[in-house]
Amino acid sequence: MKHAISGSLAETVRSVEKYDIASGVLTLGHHYPSSSATTLAQVDIDLVMETSSRLDLEVGAWINVIGYLTATPPQMTSTLRRAATEVRTQARRKGERSADPRTVSVQAVMLWSAGAIKLDEYERSLELRKQANG
Repeated sequence: MKHAISGSLAETVRSVEKYDIASGVLTLGHHYPSSSATTLAQVDIDLVMETSSRLDLEVGAWINVIGYLTATPPQMTSTLRRAATEVRTQARRKGERSADPRTVSVQAVMLWSAGAIKLDEYERSLELRKQANG
C-alpha cells in the first residue's frame, strides 16, 4: 500500500488487530519488518458484512481484502489514534522502538480468509518482492 491515492484499488493480506462492531471497521496490520513503521489499514466492511464469516473478523485472523483507498472519514480518526497508540505500546513492551504507524482507509469490496498463513514464508516472499522492486 505504498503511495496510497484515494480511489485507487488496493489488495492486501493482513491480520485483524481490532474490530469495532459499532462502526463496522476492521483494523488490520502486519508488523513486518519490525524495524520499520507499521501500516495499519482501517477497513470499512459495510459492503461485505453479509458475506463475511464471523471467524474472519476475529482478532488474529489473517484475511485478504480488496477495496478502494478512501479519505479517512471523521468517525475513523479516533479509531486510528487508538490503534497507533496500541502499536507503540506493544513495541515498547517488546523492547522495540516503533515509528508512528502509517494508516490507510479502505472501503472493502471483497474480503475472505487467507487460511493458515506460514508467516515466515510469507515474510520471505515480501522481502523477495521488495528486492525485485528495488
